Amino acid sequence: MLHVSGDLFDAQLHQSQLRWVSTSRTAAMGLAENYAGLPLHIG
Repeated sequence: MLHVSGDLFDAQLHQSQLRWVSTSRTAAMGLAENYAGLPLHIG
């Protein structure tokens, strides 16, 4: 999501994915679980 691509389509796709993760709790939890390899339990 944060690496730079020379392709406009890829840039828009990455921007869309970043926006989704930053506004969706479910998406953020999924990213955290995949990054750490462990389930994330909040609250």
